[in-house]
Amino acid sequence: MSGELKQILDNLKQDQNAKNIAYEFVKKDPVTVQTVPDPDFPYEIKDGHHRATLLKYLGFTTVPAFIK
Repeated sequence: MSGELKQILDNLKQDQNAKNIAYEFVKKDPVTVQTVPDPDFPYEIKDGHHRATLLKYLGFTTVPAFIK
């Protein structure tokens, strides 16, 4: 990750309004997951890795998802 991008993301972490906007954006276009036979990690991301990673980086513990 470039230094500039990390700085932008670190600034987003501090701005609750920006975090809420990011979460609402992902709610409108949720991550697509598929179930897999693994009791520890029962879902595999099929589409939306970047959206999921962004929310994780911003401190969210859940990600809006569509189960395929």
